[in-house]
Amino acid sequence: MTDRTAPTSSLKLEWVYGYRGHQCRNNLYYTGAKEIVYFVAGVGVVYNTRDNSQRFFLGHNDDIISLALHPDKQLVATGQVGKDPYICVWDTRSCQTVSIMKDTHQRGVTCLAFNNSGTLLVSVGLEDYHLIAVWDWKKGRVLATVRGHTDRIFDIQFNPYQENLLVSCGVKHIKFWTLCGNALNPKKGVFGKAGEIQTNLCLAFGPNDVTFSGTLSGEIYKWKGHNLAGSIPNAHTLLNGSDDSRSPSHPVASISSVAVSVTGVFLQNGFVSSVSNPQCGGPVHHALSGLYPSTCLAWVVVPGNKSPASIALGVTETRKPTDRNV
Repeated sequence: MTDRTAPTSSLKLEWVYGYRGHQCRNNLYYTGAKEIVYFVAGVGVVYNTRDNSQRFFLGHNDDIISLALHPDKQLVATGQVGKDPYICVWDTRSCQTVSIMKDTHQRGVTCLAFNNSGTLLVSVGLEDYHLIAVWDWKKGRVLATVRGHTDRIFDIQFNPYQENLLVSCGVKHIKFWTLCGNALNPKKGVFGKAGEIQTNLCLAFGPNDVTFSGTLSGEIYKWKGHNLAGSIPNAHTLLNGSDDSRSPSHPVASISSVAVSVTGVFLQNGFVSSVSNPQCGGPVHHALSGLYPSTCLAWVVVPGNKSPASIALGVTETRKPTDRNV
């Protein structure tokens, strides 16, 4: 008679090939231990470049589409798709779950970000109204929820200079939020005559109530409060010393990653520049990635080099961008 019992053997994950850069962003970071954390399918991967080894977080039951690095650079939060999506905060050293947040979003969790002190986590869902939720992640408890926007939201961040302020941006909109207890109060970004209404893909912050957003058309918008104060047109090529971004050799390029260094210099995907960043603690201080194609942004310190460190950034989309293909 045939034995129908399950075999005692089991499969063990040994290696994960590839990297998901399509239809997700902010999906690649360096940890404080100089390891790279990212995700593929439903697996969180911690890659040690020194000994070419991987560790895996297997706490999700569907594809991961969002990732945020805690300010301590050891913990991360990941969000997934699915009928009942949830968020996991986990330790990149042990790959063990620290906290789970669920029963709030539908279809998926598309954006995640910690505040500067690391006590709060904000998430954006894939509902038709793109629900925004602020969490006390240690307790797994929702502090505030609000309908974000009917159009897609590409990025949301806490303002590191004012921790009760958040900014979200997406298809032809940007919103400035104030967290007051269990309420999120919005102010729509006013484009005015300083620039055209267009899709904003990413965010960065400066002091004195200044916000920067990277746009679909390749401009960097500068916001003062919730008003557009100015822009840097054709930012990729102008910061590279060229003024002919529309020529065949300089195709249209969206700004899908942007950051501001401690010296106030812009860093974006799609060009190489230089800047001094004394806060870097190792070869790479921080990394961000874009939505499509896979674009990464990093501060790099050249060991033994007293001159400003080089900034190495990934390529960006070269076809004419639209709201549908970002």
